[in-house]
Amino acid sequence: MNTLIRWSWVFGLIGTLCLVGAVSVWYVSGAVEGWPTRYFVAGAGSLVLYVLLDRDRLGEAATGKALRNSSVAALIVVVSAAVAISAYSLSRRYDKTWDLTGERQFTLSEQTLTVLAGLPYDVEAIAFLRGGASQENSLRPLLERFSQASDRIRVRYVDPLKEPRLAEKYEIGSGYGTLILAAPDGSTQRLETRFTEDNLTNRLVILSSGVEHTVCWAVGHGEGDPDDDMDERGFGAIRTMLEAANYQVMRSDVLKSGIDRACKLLVIARPQTDWLDWEREALAAYVAEGGGVFLMIEPDAAPGLSQDLERFGIEVGDDIVFDLNPENLMAGGDPTLLVLGRDNVVYHDITRDLGAALILGLARSVSPMRDLPGLQVEDLLLTSADAWAETDLRLEEEPTPGAHEKVGRVPLMVVSEVTDPAVLDVAPHDDTLGRAVPAALSPEPGGRVVVVGDSDFATKGFVAWGNNRDLFLNTIAWLADEENQIGERADAAEQLEMTAASSAVLCLVSVIFVPGSVFLLGAITLIRRRYL
Repeated sequence: MNTLIRWSWVFGLIGTLCLVGAVSVWYVSGAVEGWPTRYFVAGAGSLVLYVLLDRDRLGEAATGKALRNSSVAALIVVVSAAVAISAYSLSRRYDKTWDLTGERQFTLSEQTLTVLAGLPYDVEAIAFLRGGASQENSLRPLLERFSQASDRIRVRYVDPLKEPRLAEKYEIGSGYGTLILAAPDGSTQRLETRFTEDNLTNRLVILSSGVEHTVCWAVGHGEGDPDDDMDERGFGAIRTMLEAANYQVMRSDVLKSGIDRACKLLVIARPQTDWLDWEREALAAYVAEGGGVFLMIEPDAAPGLSQDLERFGIEVGDDIVFDLNPENLMAGGDPTLLVLGRDNVVYHDITRDLGAALILGLARSVSPMRDLPGLQVEDLLLTSADAWAETDLRLEEEPTPGAHEKVGRVPLMVVSEVTDPAVLDVAPHDDTLGRAVPAALSPEPGGRVVVVGDSDFATKGFVAWGNNRDLFLNTIAWLADEENQIGERADAAEQLEMTAASSAVLCLVSVIFVPGSVFLLGAITLIRRRYL
């Protein structure tokens, strides 16, 4: 019996560890039944047995000096616990987070906030997840940020096995990791992979818009291929982004069929051969009827089309732009590779939210022609004051005196809005110049033309740099009159994905093993002082 009493402290240690284990398992699993209950019963029983075996020694300790000293320590522990609990309660009640990541990956982008602010009705986000599924680690925090930013987002988490009828309604079956965005009219959008802010925002745009805009991509003059996602100078990547943002991209051979009135806007990307006279007249007729055109034209290309842009108040130079300002140069110092910062961007709906740099390749000057009746023309992008537009295409890297070269802040991108279609002087429908002009032409104000002297910024090799993607997509959104799609989009920042098992291990290490090691060291010290 004396031996059992001597080692009674073992029961106390086992009881304490069992209680700690019960709390730990409950914290990780969220369930009280099963192992948490077993650990609790075993721990309570061990502590009771310890008190019964060592009651004499505990009685002596309760009346001695050690108790008084330990009472002070216990009071400190109690006060510390009270402070910790109070701080936790206040943090739960007044939740506030700060994003300290360099990429601001936990902060919603300006474009996402614009989309959320423009939602016309409540959207229910139904996440079909299994408890502890790996998708939950990326989707839950994302949905929380969306729901905190807008009262229109109502989040609901569903296990398909527990709610089979709802899963069957949305054709989930027994799968996991599916997000359904449901509108009040019954329309839905589905997201099954890559739970990113950009993808979720695009689905909200499609759900709330209800309209799929047709973007016609001009072909037939050597333009860049919208289906080419292999070549660094291809436009396949930007086309994919357009389709994700609810635009339908359709090829348009103007030479063979003119410009379809169903086109919400027309993209002309890097034409290599010139447009014929009657094609340019069809373009003017399209703008006169309120159409939108985005032209990316490079040096020494399509001279007839470049000249005809003067009817829209835009002058395209037969030149190449150099900029020697160190802040506008890439590493290596190539003066034809232009880096444009905030000082080079003129405020406009297209450019207002662009916070990062824009990188353009070999570019030509594109200037507004001022004070033209019926047109509103303005700059969008300018070089630094250390730039000039070189008219000698042998690329002499200095201005040529007397060559009428633009020197200083050279314009690179211009927007023109038509307030009076009569100023375009569209030829009437006939068999010659106006043969592609609609017979029943219906001019109306509102036509828009955007011209930039470079196309590289929207190609596969450049589109991911800085704000190049946003410049292209914002231009398309402005031409399509989709204001809620204008803004700076979220970056694809690297994220650490953790499975349920790794989360549990991290919790056990930080909550159980580290504090438990301290407790164990304390217990060993107590034993050594008491029995050795």
